[in-house]
Amino acid sequence: TRCNTKKKFTLSPEVKYLKTILDRIYEVAKSRPEFKTLYSKLKKKYDLAISAERRAYFGHVINSAQSKSRATWKVAVSLAYIMNLFFKDGVYPDELKIAIVKPLHKKGDVN
Repeated sequence: TRCNTKKKFTLSPEVKYLKTILDRIYEVAKSRPEFKTLYSKLKKKYDLAISAERRAYFGHVINSAQSKSRATWKVAVSLAYIMNLFFKDGVYPDELKIAIVKPLHKKGDVN
């Protein structure tokens, strides 16, 4: 399957309706404190619903092989750019100095 990055994430009609109700209860809760607990409960339900929809949508995008391949190359290119800047400027952050470098000799082990 081809990853279509132009397709935008949209909420389902149920979640849109829940958002509409939530907005109305929020306005009422400003003047009537007894609606604050109802608002809090509905807000949690809305947050869970939108989280589930985002997880379902973006999970497909992230798990497609083409997306992983693109992401890998974008990370690799970005890291190469950053590393080249380190070498160009001659400054390398101490936090990144964690590698053990062992030379590979063409004619075998020199030790």
